[in-house]
Amino acid sequence: AITSHTKAICPVHLYGRACDMDAIINIANKHSLSVVEDVAQAPGASWSNKRAGTFGDFGCFSFYPSKNLGAYGDAGAMSMNSEAMHNKIASLRNFGSERKYHYPEIGINSRMDSIHAAVLNVKLRYLDNWNKKRWDIAKKYCELLAPLAANNLVKLPHLATPIEHVFHLFVIEVCNRDAVKEKMALNGISCGVHYPVPFYLESGYRDLGYSEGTFPNNENACKNILSLPIFPELSDDQIEYVATNLSKCINDNRPL
Repeated sequence: AITSHTKAICPVHLYGRACDMDAIINIANKHSLSVVEDVAQAPGASWSNKRAGTFGDFGCFSFYPSKNLGAYGDAGAMSMNSEAMHNKIASLRNFGSERKYHYPEIGINSRMDSIHAAVLNVKLRYLDNWNKKRWDIAKKYCELLAPLAANNLVKLPHLATPIEHVFHLFVIEVCNRDAVKEKMALNGISCGVHYPVPFYLESGYRDLGYSEGTFPNNENACKNILSLPIFPELSDDQIEYVATNLSKCINDNRPL
């Protein structure tokens, strides 16, 4: 996919699992490309004993309240490995100004509110513990759903290790996803779909020139993926309730 027009590689640590950054950095160096890491769903995840967001030229973090590390509203941050780029980004997020009333370039108003920073400063102390709890929950899900996986009724995520995967989401693949999701809702279990449509098929990205069938694995996953409830406070009883009802929903072929 790399051409003479390629400027950067943007690895996405999707659902909380760290990408193989050694391989990606090697490819980027070979082609003299920048690396911009999307760490929105994986704060605290690691690869080769380094945190996600510290490998590339930039790391982009989301602190949206639903994330593993969430602020008290919309917030985010960037990490970078260059002082010059730090100064550039700091200026761009502040109207393009490094000092008041001087605007050598056009920027945006994208400073984090102090209240968000204060909340994050406290919650950051608990991030690793919360992430470990998420991994423990994922492990229990995998154990309880193993019979379904053995019969090819669901596809489970790879656990990886507690530091490589922080399970922002626990995503399975299942046939008749929408019907299963609706049946789970009838039992009081809210499941999600992250994400239902490949972005290149969205109308806003049609100018990229891709069409349905371009990436069949991606499109197939979008039809089958289902996110089960996961958050650090989820109890063993709740995990078992979800797993039990999922088994019933998958094995129950009666119409809704």
